[in-house]
Amino acid sequence: MIMHDRRKFLTTLGIVSTGSALASGSSRFCLDLEVPEDPWAYIRSQFPAAFGEVIHLNSGSAGVMPDPVREKYFELIAELNARPPYEVWNDWQDERMANKQRMSVLLGCSSDEITIVRNTTEGLNNVLFGMPLEHGDEVIYASCDYPYPVNALKQREKREGIVPVKVQVDIMTHSDEEIVALYEAAITQRTKLILLTHITHREGFIMPAKEICAMAHNYGVEVLVDGAHSFAHIQHNLREIGCDYYATSLHKWLNAPQGNGLLFIKEDKIPGIYPLASADENAAESMVKFDYLGTRGFYNELGIGAALDFLDLTGIPQKQKHLHDLKAYWVERVREIRGVTIHSQTDYNHSCALASVALKKDGKLVRPEIFEKEYNLHFKLTGYPGNGFYRISPNIFTSFEDLDVLVSAFEELSVKG
Repeated sequence: MIMHDRRKFLTTLGIVSTGSALASGSSRFCLDLEVPEDPWAYIRSQFPAAFGEVIHLNSGSAGVMPDPVREKYFELIAELNARPPYEVWNDWQDERMANKQRMSVLLGCSSDEITIVRNTTEGLNNVLFGMPLEHGDEVIYASCDYPYPVNALKQREKREGIVPVKVQVDIMTHSDEEIVALYEAAITQRTKLILLTHITHREGFIMPAKEICAMAHNYGVEVLVDGAHSFAHIQHNLREIGCDYYATSLHKWLNAPQGNGLLFIKEDKIPGIYPLASADENAAESMVKFDYLGTRGFYNELGIGAALDFLDLTGIPQKQKHLHDLKAYWVERVREIRGVTIHSQTDYNHSCALASVALKKDGKLVRPEIFEKEYNLHFKLTGYPGNGFYRISPNIFTSFEDLDVLVSAFEELSVKG
């Protein structure tokens, strides 16, 4: 049960509960949390990753569980493995449905329109391979999209003759209106689907998803949103965005157990998507058809509830602001350093935690291994062919002092011989 201190804290912040353990106080899987006056210091204290030798600035690849979530997760593992798994799974159905309801409230959709998958890739593949497409049908994607769903399109191109159509998007120079126009210009009479990244994985750029969806629907084209970096990172509502399909990872910004993702399919689109695995034909018109996966680690999915409880400590709007403040703190300090180029738009409307930067000396990118070896800083090398840069992605356990180390490293490396 969430403590009364937390309820008082949330009321002070003006945060409405997602639904939930906080509201009902009835779930045996709720976290027992007491929140002091400084929520961010408390949150940081719950992540062992915050106190290791290496400063972890690669949360864009995967998040980590805070201690209370991890402890609850271990309890679930123990219970599932001590009893027959389907007996436990049957006992867990109320909690499972409650978790789905809480996430549907956060996303602005019905719980009957979502299912739990292993990650964004699996969610996207359910749609990209499950959508009936014929030889010559076109699917639009962009140069800034993640490679895995693009690979799915290329596989269907080889096997069935569909036509992937690439749009060249320049994050740093194109306006929102120009980006929408690029997608629109690529639409033909054979276009069936647009694959759209919500927050780009290299630059952390928030795409004009709502405007692209509205435009696409004017042409009768459906939209699949890759929301890998969206959920529990930025405030968004699927009804307002207007997408037909959406997939996200829960182990990134929700800090849920690894192997959790979410797939949304708009209610009237569910019957048209075949599941990746065979399912009972009686489930053809519901999201239940995606659950026919056999025995698995059911504790993974139940662990989502504890992660949602931890998210409730701040709520998404407060979390989004804090992550943006962390990003702005280091970006504004390195921007003027000699040899530094920022590869992200960093205003509040187009970014949150993620931003990308390059440090070059004599025309060559300083290798990220140098940052790790000399300053204990870990982040991701990314970019495009011939244009490499670093993606810096702090998390809620990152401190401003951690980012001072990052800034100092840029300053020192920019002048070292």
